[in-house]
Amino acid sequence: MKKGTYKKNNDILLGIIAILLLILIIRSDIGTRQEALAFPPIGRPTPRLIPRPTPAPVRTPTTLPVIPRSVLSGIATPIISPNIRLNIPSALIVKAPIVLAHLKQFDLTRGYAYRLGEDLIGWQPDVNSTIMIEIRINTTKGNLEVIGLRDLGTQKNIPNEIVTKLENKFLNTLKRRFDSDLNAMVYQFFHNTIHTKAVIVHIDKIGDILGLTPRQKAIAKIIAAGHDLVQKFEVKNGILVRFRGPNESESANEVIVAMKQINREYGYDYFTEADFKVTREAIMATVPEFDPAKGTVVQPSLTSKSSLIAKAMSLADLYGTSLSPELRKTGNNLWLEEHPGLRVDQRKYGSLENIPKEKQAEYRESMQKWLESQAGFAEGRKNQLESDLEGLPENVKEAMREHFKGYDKAIADARAYAEKVKSMTFEELAREMGYRDIPR
Repeated sequence: MKKGTYKKNNDILLGIIAILLLILIIRSDIGTRQEALAFPPIGRPTPRLIPRPTPAPVRTPTTLPVIPRSVLSGIATPIISPNIRLNIPSALIVKAPIVLAHLKQFDLTRGYAYRLGEDLIGWQPDVNSTIMIEIRINTTKGNLEVIGLRDLGTQKNIPNEIVTKLENKFLNTLKRRFDSDLNAMVYQFFHNTIHTKAVIVHIDKIGDILGLTPRQKAIAKIIAAGHDLVQKFEVKNGILVRFRGPNESESANEVIVAMKQINREYGYDYFTEADFKVTREAIMATVPEFDPAKGTVVQPSLTSKSSLIAKAMSLADLYGTSLSPELRKTGNNLWLEEHPGLRVDQRKYGSLENIPKEKQAEYRESMQKWLESQAGFAEGRKNQLESDLEGLPENVKEAMREHFKGYDKAIADARAYAEKVKSMTFEELAREMGYRDIPR
């Protein structure tokens, strides 16, 4: 055999051997797979094939785009502390697969943001959505630390139609329950539509100072309209004892139920679970408690960590009614509300003048002491203001001080008024405070 022919045959033989080896490998692998897929003997459970987990992709650093300081200052709401909330359109900061969730710090000195960590690679917000970033001030390091963020998506603002609808619903409920029948023991001289309308006005102004978004302000006004829907109490020795806490909790329940009804009625979730949570927080923040050491009413649930809406609600509810000229009227109405025994006696004896003289003297003394305490109440609220503003930046505090600057006048007016009525008779003072006869 020629040498060339032998070499050629040898190459062919090696090729055939290689093909056979390849076939054997393939058949072995197929056999293994078929064995796994084969039906098992009767009586044995069918094995469940679990696919092998896909290896985690290799994470590569993602460079964040520069966020000019002008962008931050142009769209950031007024700074509130300890957190800052920036609502930033995604299109301004998202470029292709930028992962905004990796943001940990804003370095304002260099005018850009950078990230640390690789925990949420792959999350990409819609470029048409809005990102809410919560940032905590780190005064030691001179920067702002991101503590949380949320893609607000394309969530709609709450239409004025819905805000007005819920406000009217709650005001009508208040009027029907507490403000329509003077003869009823549940009649409320203070916790009625007049007080609630005043709180709505105050929360609108305070919301502007705190930098609430239009949506937050809409929710705040709805909460204000419904914060006093439930007023349960008992009367002990002629004095009304309110069920503080349970009343606010049940009021929050009614507001949340109404919000959910709106979602069903309009076929869109204008109100979210987060809104329900802040509704309850804000109404519970209004629960009052008298602090003997401070000589005034405080709201223990209001803290520096309270949400902006909760802060706005509590400030509007209590501070808005402790300033001149509202202090005198609201103070008088609150005494009448908390002393239903006077209504009982007037109805029992037919008129104020027919109430026994000793009881007249007791009521007269109670009214006078109450009026003399109003200056101390206002002074206590003035002193409490700084504590309630704790955590807010100085520019916001200053704006709030300006909004509530009427305390000195309220204190002076309350002292002068208490002195003025000292010479009034029992019946004159009762009329001065706004008492109206109840038909027998």
